[in-house]
Amino acid sequence: MKIEVIKATQEQKLVLCSLMELYQYDLSEIEAKDVDVCGLFSYRYLDYYWIEPERHPFLVKVNEKLAGFVLVNQHTYLHQNSNAMSIAEFFILKKGSMSTLLEHMNY
Repeated sequence: MKIEVIKATQEQKLVLCSLMELYQYDLSEIEAKDVDVCGLFSYRYLDYYWIEPERHPFLVKVNEKLAGFVLVNQHTYLHQNSNAMSIAEFFILKKGSMSTLLEHMNY
């Protein structure tokens, strides 16, 4: 199994946005968040991942197929280290199966 985490480009922003909708749909069972008038959950910070240098968007691929995303930023509350990073959002498609990924990562 080949697992890749690649920096999402501006051209891939719509792809990440689509995955974000699936992620937020999954979370809607827990967070009780409603869709907007367009039927979208939307994620108000997504644009900042291509504007602010302390935010980093990544796409996850498994065997060359899109499997999810990771949003990383420096908004950490545990360590006041300027180099500390935090995973803001993490999503793997159910087909990507987290347990299968972890097995191949030796966890």
